[in-house]
Amino acid sequence: DLVLPAAVEAGDEPQALRLEAAAWSAVAVGGAAFAAGLALYLATGGRAFAAVAAPLPWLMLVAALGQLGFLVLASMLRARGRIHAVSLAYAAQAVLGGGAGIAVVWRFGIAGMILGWIAGTALGCAIMLGAGVRVARHPGPLRTAARLARTGLPIFGCFLATLVQRSVDRIALVRFARPEDLGVYSLGLMVASSMLYVPEAVAYVLFPRLAAAAHGARD
Repeated sequence: DLVLPAAVEAGDEPQALRLEAAAWSAVAVGGAAFAAGLALYLATGGRAFAAVAAPLPWLMLVAALGQLGFLVLASMLRARGRIHAVSLAYAAQAVLGGGAGIAVVWRFGIAGMILGWIAGTALGCAIMLGAGVRVARHPGPLRTAARLARTGLPIFGCFLATLVQRSVDRIALVRFARPEDLGVYSLGLMVASSMLYVPEAVAYVLFPRLAAAAHGARD
């Protein structure tokens, strides 16, 4: 998100493809490390998933890795100005993933809900890959991937802090309040969060342009 828009705006297609390939390398390394950590946690008797069926943690892992790939593809297309294709992919993911998950959760439980989301994510990725845009589909140099990770670390920290800020109150309610209190509070929080839709939609479109301008690739 920070460096690809500049390469695209400058018309440097080889550099853009190198950056995209490096992003896939970062995803592969990070995903493998996360999977290894989960396997180690389960093998050493981790109890966080003790109350669920054995395959569920691995389904959650597949969903998380699929979402990561989805976001990388979305960043590639956003940098190339294909906002419509990305928006369509998000809509398909929400409609199929959320709809299918809700439809089967009564019969298959949480696993059905996760499988529905995985299906929606796969459809969204297929839509972006079929958008007629040339993007890298294979891993690239690890050195470039490491540079991308270092560049994006401040943005990751910002999003992590935002996530904690938006979640810590609900975590406290889970610990100290009744479930119905959490439900009522969550409804109010959803209504309040709707005020962010417009600025977030504007940022969604403008961020690649601002990133390109920051690197001198456009006014």
